[in-house]
Amino acid sequence: MPRGHKIVFQDFFDAIINDSENSGMLAPGDEGIHSLEWANAMLMSSIEKREIILPIDRKKYDELLEKLRNGKIKI
Repeated sequence: MPRGHKIVFQDFFDAIINDSENSGMLAPGDEGIHSLEWANAMLMSSIEKREIILPIDRKKYDELLEKLRNGKIKI
């Protein structure tokens, strides 16, 4: 594991063990949603070959996921 990740994971484990809030963490969990939104937008943009405006249209993204699950779209 890269050194930088080790510090982040240790901070995360310490927060769990000490039952502390996110506020003092190096990488608070509630910030992860932004990375996920970016990743989802990149996937959607790649498949649909168009620019995606954030925040993603949840209904359209759910429809895309359903097509991927059903094999109607292959990547």
